[in-house]
Amino acid sequence: MNIVLKNLVLATLYYIFGRIGLYLASDPAMATIFWPGAGIAMAAVYSCGYRMLPGVYLGAVLVNLTIVYPSSVSIFAIDTTIMRVFLMGIPPMLQALAGSFMIQRVLGLENRLETLRAVLWFSVLAGPVSCLISASLSEFILYSFGVTAWRAIPLSWATWYVGDMLGTLVFAPTGVLLINSSVSRHRKQSVILPLLFLFVLVISVFFYAIGNEKRNRLEGLKTDSTLIVNSLNNSFNAYLEQVKSVRSFFQASEYVSEREFRLYLEDVFGEYPAMESLFWAPRVPKEDLADFERRASQTKGFSFRVVGTQEDGEQKPVALTRDYYFPLYYSAQRFGLNTVQGEDVGENELIRSRLDVSAKTQRPVSSVVSGIFSPDGEAKVALFFPLYTSDVSGERPQDFLRGFIVGIFSPYEMLTETLVNWQSRGIDLTFVADNQDENVKSNETVIFLRRLSALHHRVSFNMLDEHWQLVVSLDKEFLEAHVNWALWYVLGGSFLFTFIVSGFLLVVTGHGAVTEAVVQERTRQLNDQTGFLKLIMDHVPDLVFVKNRKHELIAANEAFLGLYSREDQKTLIGRTGLEIFTEEEQELFKEQDNLAFRKGYSEVFENNTDYRGIIRTFFTRKIRFEDDAGHPFLLGLSRDMTELLTVQSHLESILMTTADGFMVIEHDGKIATFNKACERIFGYEPQEIVGKPVWVLEPDYQAQDEKGNFFYFVRQAGKTGDQVRHELLAKHKDETVFPIYLAASEVRVGHTSFYSAIVRDISEEKKAKEDLRRSNQELEDFAYVASHDLKAPLRHLSLSANFLIRNYSGQFDDKAHELLNIISKSSERMFEMIDSLLAYSSVGRKDVQMSAVALNEVMEDVLDNLSAQIEAVKARISVGPLPEIHGNRNLMIQLFQNLVENALKYRKGSVSPVVKVHAGSSGRFNLITVSDNGIGIEKEYKDKVFKIFQRLHSDAQYPGTGIGLAICQRIVEFHGGTIELDEDYAEGSRFIIKLPAV
Repeated sequence: MNIVLKNLVLATLYYIFGRIGLYLASDPAMATIFWPGAGIAMAAVYSCGYRMLPGVYLGAVLVNLTIVYPSSVSIFAIDTTIMRVFLMGIPPMLQALAGSFMIQRVLGLENRLETLRAVLWFSVLAGPVSCLISASLSEFILYSFGVTAWRAIPLSWATWYVGDMLGTLVFAPTGVLLINSSVSRHRKQSVILPLLFLFVLVISVFFYAIGNEKRNRLEGLKTDSTLIVNSLNNSFNAYLEQVKSVRSFFQASEYVSEREFRLYLEDVFGEYPAMESLFWAPRVPKEDLADFERRASQTKGFSFRVVGTQEDGEQKPVALTRDYYFPLYYSAQRFGLNTVQGEDVGENELIRSRLDVSAKTQRPVSSVVSGIFSPDGEAKVALFFPLYTSDVSGERPQDFLRGFIVGIFSPYEMLTETLVNWQSRGIDLTFVADNQDENVKSNETVIFLRRLSALHHRVSFNMLDEHWQLVVSLDKEFLEAHVNWALWYVLGGSFLFTFIVSGFLLVVTGHGAVTEAVVQERTRQLNDQTGFLKLIMDHVPDLVFVKNRKHELIAANEAFLGLYSREDQKTLIGRTGLEIFTEEEQELFKEQDNLAFRKGYSEVFENNTDYRGIIRTFFTRKIRFEDDAGHPFLLGLSRDMTELLTVQSHLESILMTTADGFMVIEHDGKIATFNKACERIFGYEPQEIVGKPVWVLEPDYQAQDEKGNFFYFVRQAGKTGDQVRHELLAKHKDETVFPIYLAASEVRVGHTSFYSAIVRDISEEKKAKEDLRRSNQELEDFAYVASHDLKAPLRHLSLSANFLIRNYSGQFDDKAHELLNIISKSSERMFEMIDSLLAYSSVGRKDVQMSAVALNEVMEDVLDNLSAQIEAVKARISVGPLPEIHGNRNLMIQLFQNLVENALKYRKGSVSPVVKVHAGSSGRFNLITVSDNGIGIEKEYKDKVFKIFQRLHSDAQYPGTGIGLAICQRIVEFHGGTIELDEDYAEGSRFIIKLPAV
C-alpha cells in the first residue's frame, strides 16, 4: 500500500477512535480516561516505521479541530485557536515516536509479543513511560493558551495520562499483532476477538451508567426549570405592574407635567434594576403634528422634532404618510443613558401593528427593540400600555386613545437577578428567541448566550407578545466539581482488566505460536533442501543441466528442456538427449564433457540446434562435482549469447564505418578500440595502436601538459558526466601535427567502466574559416583604403570647381556656370558618401573595447547630442526603462542616434515628431523598440532600407546618403543581435532590436 494512503488510513482510524474516546468524557473539553488513539498510533509507528508519523499528526489535528470548532463560530478568524489546534497534534506524534524508538532498542523490529518478557517490556515502554510525553506537553500547550487553569492542571494531567496509558495498553499490543503479517490468523483471532467482545462489553456498561446518571441530572434540571420559570414570571409581572402604575398615575390626573412624571419614577430604577427607561408617547394626528412640535419646543425650551430612525441609524423627520404618530414626549431613564425624545415609536411597522392591536383590545403589548433604545447593543423588550381620554365604552376604543406608556427593560438583567439564587447549584440561564438554535449567536434575537454543556433543558417563557425559550443548563465547572468518580474508577479498572486479559492471551497464544513456528521452520527447511535445486533450475533463464559419466541427463531445467519437443521432454531425463544433434556435434559435446571430467572445469562457446532447426550460440560452463558416494557428475550452465553477439557485431560495424574517429580508452589510458576513421585520421593500423597509451597520438609538448593533454580531457568528461567538445592538437603517424575536436564520455557496464572518445579532423574546417576571415578582412581593408584614397582627388576637384566659380565667374556663360555648380555639388555629395562608407567599414574593424553598457545612459547622451534638432522640430522623446548589455558604448550611441535622427528627419509635414524607446524580454535576448509617428516605410522596402546607399526618397525631399540604417544593422550584428522593421506597425515606423541579454 502506498505510504500516503497508509497515513490517510491511520489518520482516519485515529480520528474515529478519538471521537469514540471523547464520548467517554463528561465534557469534550475534559481529558478522557480512555484514549484508544494513543495505542493505534503506537502500533502503527512501531510496525510500519517512522513514515507513519504524519498520519498520527493529521489524526490528532482533526480530533482537536472537532473539539475546538463547535466552541467558536469564527474559529478560522482566530489565529491563536488555529495555532493551538496544530500544536496539539505534536505531543501524540512525539509520544508515538519516542515509544517506538525505545521498544525497537529493547525488543528490535517486528517483535510478535510471544513471550512474557516481550509483553511486559512493550507494555511498560509504550504505556507508563512514553505516555508521560503527550500528557505533559498537551497540558503545557493548553495552559499557555489559557484553556486550562493552573488549579485544574493536576486533575486534567492525571486523567490525560491514565487515558493515554489505558488506550496504549489495550490497543497497542493487539494493533501490533494485527499488523504483523508473520503472525498466524489463528493467533490473531484467539487474541483480538475475545478482547473485542470484552471491550464492547465494558464500553456498553459504561455508556449505560453514564446515560443513567445523565438522565437523573436532567430530571432534576427539569424540576429546577419549572421553579426558575415561575420566578421569572413573578419578576416580569413586577415590571409589568410598574409600567401599569404609571398609566394609572396619568389616568388619575388631568394633566401630568414632565417634572411630575420624572419625580413619580424617581425610585423605580433603584428597586427594579432591569428597568432601563419609561416614556410617555401621546397620539398626535397628522394635521396637528406641526402645532405639536411648536408647543413642545416652547414647553421644553429646545427645538423638539418628531423623528424616525432609518435603517442606517440616522434620524430624520417623519414623513407625513400616516394618520397618527406616537413620539416619545416624556422620558425617565436609568443614569448613564441618553435621553430619547421625539422618536416616533410607530415608525417601525411591527411595533405599529402591535400598537393598533393594543388600542383596539385595550390590553398591553410587547416588542423587541434595539438601536437608540439599546446603547450597549443588546436587545431590549418594550412594554406598551394604552391610555384613553375617558372610560371606553364604544366599539372603537382607538378613537379615545391618548397615547401609550412605554417601558423599556433588559431581559438580561432580569435573568441575572434570577441567576444569583441558582449559581450555587451550577445553573446557567440563557434566553433565545423561539425556535432559535442556542449554539448560534444572533445580535437581534439572542438576549444572553454562552456556550452550553451537554446537560440543558429548554422551556417556553412568554413576555406578552414575545415568545422566548429559556435554556437551563449545568455549567462546566459544576460538572467537573461533581464528577461521579466511582464510574471512572470502574471504567479504569475494567480497561486494566482488559489489558491483563490481553497480556494473558498474548503470552499463551505466543507460546503456542513459538512451538508451531519451530515445527514449521524445520518442515520448511526440509522442503527447501529438497526443492532448492529445482527452484533455482526452473527460474534461471540460463540452461542448467546435470550429467553423469555416461553423458546421461540426471536433471535439467525448463530452459534446457525447451531445446526439445514436448514428446522428447517427457523421456529426456535418463538418456543423453544427443539424438537431435548431428554426429559431429554429438562427438564435440562428449569431448567437452570428458575434458570437464578430467580437469574439473571447462568453458566453451558452442552452437546448438534445437528441435525446430534454429541454431543459437551458447556460452557453456561445465563443473565437476561428486555425491556422497563419490560418484562424479557434471553441472552445466549455458547462457544464450546469440542476440548479444549479433548486437555486438552490428555495433562494431557501425563504429568501424562511422565518419568520425572512435576510440575506447581504458582507465589506465590505453587504447582498446580504434575504428576505420581513426586509421584514416592518424595513419595507424589497429594492430599498431591498440594496447598503447593514448598520448602517442598527440605532440610531445601537449602530452606533457598535465591539464591540456588528451587523457586529461577524457578523464574530466568522466568526472563531470558531460560530453564537451575540446579543440586539441593531434600527431599523425608521419609526425604531422594537425587540429582536432575531441569529445569524450565515461561508459559504465556493471562494475566495469571505460572512456569513449570521438575524434574529428578539423584541418580543412579551420583552413576554410581562416580563408574566409582573411577574405573579409581584405574586403574591409579595400573599402577603407579605397574610400580614404578617393578623398584626395575629390578634394582637388571640389577646390578647383569652387575656385573657378569665385574668380572666373564673369568669363563663363550660363551653361559653364551650371556645369561648375553641378561639379561642386556632386563633389560635396561624393564627400558625404565616402564619409558614410568610411563609417560603415570602420564598424568593428579594429579592436573594440566591450564592457557593461547601460542603455538608459546611452539615450541620455543621444538626447544631449540631438538637443538642438529636437528643439527645432518640437519633438517629444519617450524613453522607458532600458536594460544593461555587454557591448561598446560609442557604437550604441551611434546606433540609437541614427534611429532618432531618422525619426526627426522623416516626419509628416508640420506634425511634431513623437519618438518612443521601450524595452522587453524574449528568452535569452533583450528586445528594444524604437517607434515614431513619421511617414513610415512600406512593407515591400523592409529589406532594402538596410542596404548601403539604398534610398527611398530624393535629396530634394530628404537629404542623406542612405547608409544610416545599414550602419545600424552592422552595429547590431557586431553585438550578436538583429534589427528589423515591424511590418504591422501602421502609425509610422517601428524598428525592433534584439540584443543578447547579460
